[in-house]
Amino acid sequence: MTLRRKYVNSTMVNKQCTQCKKTFPRTEEYFYRKPTSKLGSFSYIAECITCHLERGKKWKQKNKDKKNKVSHKYNESEHGFFMNMWNSIKKSKHGNSFKSFDEFFSCWEKQKKEYGWQCPYYPWITMTTNRGKGKQANTNVSKDRILCDFPYGPKNITFVSWAANNKKSAIDPYLATKYLEIVNNNEFTRRMTNIKTHLDILHNSKKQNKFFDKIVSVVEDIKKDIDQTNESFHKIVKPLLEADLLGFESEEEERKAKEYFGVNTKH
Repeated sequence: MTLRRKYVNSTMVNKQCTQCKKTFPRTEEYFYRKPTSKLGSFSYIAECITCHLERGKKWKQKNKDKKNKVSHKYNESEHGFFMNMWNSIKKSKHGNSFKSFDEFFSCWEKQKKEYGWQCPYYPWITMTTNRGKGKQANTNVSKDRILCDFPYGPKNITFVSWAANNKKSAIDPYLATKYLEIVNNNEFTRRMTNIKTHLDILHNSKKQNKFFDKIVSVVEDIKKDIDQTNESFHKIVKPLLEADLLGFESEEEERKAKEYFGVNTKH
């Protein structure tokens, strides 16, 4: 009985790169694997890892503008915008209790059924997904934790405009309630809050007209002037009284207010 030396096919041990033409061991150290149609089997790509990476690098440099355009278009899409938002939540210092992007995105889908693309805080703002360099767009969708002491999660998130989120800051429900109690228990602050609310809505409404623009311009001037005068105050309230935009608890109260501001009462 003779012992025969086992034949080893050298082409199965080594593999030549189709780019640099160098021969390397047929292992994952030199070639990337790819699956084949046969279950559980695989093969190696034609080029070595070094050439493969170099070719990818050259393609990116050559197609940089094309790649940026595609990326920008995706980032401004609804899915892309929320994917970027999700990535920021995963890294947030405030914590995150979402299990996946799908769970996070489902919260937005649920809110859309109730509010559409309108901001829950400022209903006159239709939210957007614009992306670009520089300042954040005030109409863009932003994530907001309802309770600031808890992490982002399915029960502690709402989506509002950047303008509303920026103003809300870190106020908590208790403080907001107490603040509203103070405002509502004071006749002057309650009335001025109602006036400011009316003007904000009118200012941001597509149906605004020159009359309301004039009122808003006066308010903007007062904001710049710390020493508010009675004359400026009259300029705000008088047109609202003339247009019957202020609510009163009784006709007598309305008559006195109009008399004080020099508005002719209707007979």
